[in-house]
Amino acid sequence: TDQKDERDDLLGRANYLVDELAKCQEALSEGGYVSAFPQREFAMTEAGVDKAGTVGMAPWVPYYVMHKLMAGLLHHYFVWASTK
Repeated sequence: TDQKDERDDLLGRANYLVDELAKCQEALSEGGYVSAFPQREFAMTEAGVDKAGTVGMAPWVPYYVMHKLMAGLLHHYFVWASTK
C-alpha cells in the first residue's frame, strides 16, 4: 500500500541519517561525542565567555543543537524500535 511504502521510505531515510551520524561520531574519535560544535563550546557557555574570553558573550547554540540531536535520536529509537 502507499502508506506502507511511505513508512518504509521514511524509515530508510531515518536510518541513513543515523548511519551518517555514526560515521561522524567515529571519525571524531572523541569517546562517542557527536555534535555540530566542539565540546569546548559547552565549557565556554558554562563559564559565560566567548572564544576571545569576553564575558557575557557565551555561545548558547550548543545546548539547543544537542537538544535537537538527542530528541531526534531518541525519537528514532522509540518510534522505529531501532537498535542503532
